[in-house]
Amino acid sequence: MKKVNIILITLLFTFLLSGNLSSQIQFTQHTITNSADNARSVFAVDLDDDSDIDVLSASFGDDKISWYENDGNQNFTMHIISDSEDGAICVFAIDLDKDNDLDVLSSANDGHRIVWFENDGSENFTTHVISTNVVSPYTVMALDLDKDNDVDVISASHDDNKIAWYENDGNQNFTQRIVSTNAQGAVDVFAFDLDGDTDIDLFSASTADNKIAWYANDGNQNFTEHIISDSALAAWSVRTADLDGDTDVDVLTASVNDYSICWFENDGNENFTRHIIHQYNNPRTIQALDIDNDSDLDVLASGDGAITWHENDGNQNFTTHFIFAQYGATSVFAVDLDKDTDIDVLSAYLGDDKVFWFESDAASALPSNNKPGLPEEFKLFNNYPNPFNPTTTIEFTLPQTGYMTLKIFNILGEEVATLVSERLTAGSYKYNWNASEFASGVYFYQLQAGEFVQIKKLILLK
Repeated sequence: MKKVNIILITLLFTFLLSGNLSSQIQFTQHTITNSADNARSVFAVDLDDDSDIDVLSASFGDDKISWYENDGNQNFTMHIISDSEDGAICVFAIDLDKDNDLDVLSSANDGHRIVWFENDGSENFTTHVISTNVVSPYTVMALDLDKDNDVDVISASHDDNKIAWYENDGNQNFTQRIVSTNAQGAVDVFAFDLDGDTDIDLFSASTADNKIAWYANDGNQNFTEHIISDSALAAWSVRTADLDGDTDVDVLTASVNDYSICWFENDGNENFTRHIIHQYNNPRTIQALDIDNDSDLDVLASGDGAITWHENDGNQNFTTHFIFAQYGATSVFAVDLDKDTDIDVLSAYLGDDKVFWFESDAASALPSNNKPGLPEEFKLFNNYPNPFNPTTTIEFTLPQTGYMTLKIFNILGEEVATLVSERLTAGSYKYNWNASEFASGVYFYQLQAGEFVQIKKLILLK
């Protein structure tokens, strides 16, 4: 009933001429499902806590929120969470009630509501309504916005032009707080501390006013709008990433009507300069991560023509590689689905009702940093991917046997996870951190072995 009337516009010749099709990383396509009617959103997380990554989807045509259980060998079994989310358009997972299992958050575009599905720990879900005071919500996500140790919800709603957050009282009763009613045709919202004052700011992309904006949080959740661009024609998505490695946060965008994937360079004082990464037909979703493990951030994108990744040479010159060329990619999500330490790609396709994953061979194709013999020094490497969602890998070397710890801290300096606390022999080590239960933001990881202490920053982007 809601099936999109698809007109295949073949603009791939432009893409082929402007992009480099060869890449040292190759992707193999696998189908997770071919029955997600008008699939709009995908999300990856270990929903059943069995140490492998499962997949969530929202499908607009059949009103379903589904999860696909991974058996550990990337064979997926479909489970329906709900089939009554009228125009299901976005899905997100987080431990909303802090009972140590993952719940599911979604928005229904035609049903005009935001709901969460409470997981009983055995993946039986109970529906709870967060808000019906919202018109055509496109994007929802969750984090502790007011830093009171419970999980709040943020949303962008297209037809009432709202950016809003929903304050959790700690018992999952939510109060709507308006950030802006001036995001005309709001389709995307994102959260990150842009100005480095330790509180969470918000970002929006809105199609009708062609606007990319950020909203500065004063620490009491009073927000001031700052316009990054008002000429991003039909701005569709917004993310943050330190693309140029200068320790301040840049802004990454995709806009449909000017066919552009762009990044806005932050000068450190929240003044932004626009740079075009690539132009092709109707880019929709974007994500920044280190796909090729060379310590700079690349860009993953989807659009009507293809799924692409854009290789950063370290000086923000981008070479375009395509992963898949087919009409109708509405969502991409990067995750190490098969746990082989490289980045795979998930995608939802409205054109043929499929959810795909694309298996990367980067783990075997790229040169290894490992050196033969015992290490000569203590060394803590940059985590990869970074930014990440929800898992990242941390490597270090120990030149001698001894007791050591590897811990994760939040931006307030509070310890949130201990990955290692034991006596290890000399050698090279690799550990994964699954941050699926944590909010987006900046974290720090610390390696301590005797008098040696080293700290590095990692960024969780959900």
